[in-house]
Amino acid sequence: MDNDQRNRQPLIPADATIDFKLSGEVGHFFWSIGVNNVLNALYYDYAVASTFTDGRFSAYPLPGRTYMVKAGATF
Repeated sequence: MDNDQRNRQPLIPADATIDFKLSGEVGHFFWSIGVNNVLNALYYDYAVASTFTDGRFSAYPLPGRTYMVKAGATF
């Protein structure tokens, strides 16, 4: 954590997400469909520790489940 010079704050917990992607192409056309964080896990990878109180910190959460659809053509 930022601002934890004394190394007294808890560690940022480990995290894992499940992502899914399906893609293909037909001739000059391509497509893909994806879902990130399929299980909608709540997690963070950055936090700032309190200057005055051990155990207090501000965490910046990462996005929950997101979807992506792509399509295009090559020339």
